[in-house]
Amino acid sequence: MSGNNQKMHPRVRVEASPLRGRRRVHAIAMLSAGERDRFARAANPERFLAGRMLLRELASEFTGLPLTSIAIDARCPDCGRQHGRPTITGTDLFVSLSHADDLTVAALSESAPIGVDIERRHASAERLAAIREITGGGDVHHWTAVEAVLKADGRGLRLDPRAVHITGGSATLERVQYALSDASERRRSDYVISVAVRLGRRDGEGTERQRSLGSAVPASQPSNSVSSGETE
Repeated sequence: MSGNNQKMHPRVRVEASPLRGRRRVHAIAMLSAGERDRFARAANPERFLAGRMLLRELASEFTGLPLTSIAIDARCPDCGRQHGRPTITGTDLFVSLSHADDLTVAALSESAPIGVDIERRHASAERLAAIREITGGGDVHHWTAVEAVLKADGRGLRLDPRAVHITGGSATLERVQYALSDASERRRSDYVISVAVRLGRRDGEGTERQRSLGSAVPASQPSNSVSSGETE
């Protein structure tokens, strides 16, 4: 896929954890010191490992660089620890991760900030009620689109999900537009995957790409947050 096509079609890949055999061994060997620390401390280390491998594979495929040359920085802007929004060091690529159950989905865009979210398609009545409360109405598909937009923005659940307005295949947040796409897979029909790509800059934002906004753990999440996994 060429760079021009990549701008129109972000790359998305889904992986079930744990990784197997030599691929798992290679994934562990490529972890940086900070990633190894997080891997050892993670509530779901195998899912974390799958996410890092997917990001490296997507970046390697796009840049042509070997996997071992792909470095990932996830420095939190608040505390400096490696649990923030991931970026591919030394590139202008934008990436995002989401998790549900044993599945990890990674998305990459060359053109603009990107967000991805995966959720179970069939939610419990309690979960649906929480989604409707936090978004002001909507189903699981609506929620995945909202969370994808919040990730593409970079501030995640630091923002009120109700500030995201969705119309068809696009969304608006603070007068900035986002292109939405459904990346759900037939072979994993029990899950909904939404991708959002930002189409403009926020008011007051500089001309350089803002790629270190937000962290995986927002300063104050709503008490009824319905996010089901890491929000990278």
